[in-house]
Amino acid sequence: MDVLTQIPFDLAAIRQERGLSLSQIAEFTKIRASWLAAIEEGRWGELPGGIYRRSYIRQYARATGVNEGELLACCPPHLLAEA
Repeated sequence: MDVLTQIPFDLAAIRQERGLSLSQIAEFTKIRASWLAAIEEGRWGELPGGIYRRSYIRQYARATGVNEGELLACCPPHLLAEA
């Protein structure tokens, strides 16, 4: 698994506690479920680069009620800065 940074909280558990499935979030955000799973597992390099990566992380956070800033802080800055 390509985990670049450990996430200090269990995103899948948070999502499940809120009664949401990956497919529901995918439908709501229009982001592939496989990319949402990559976010939950900290596999940032599997997400599209640049502005898309940052946007997908933010959208996941909004959909699940996770703090956007805290989640973005888990992704290595060099991956968020890619063009």
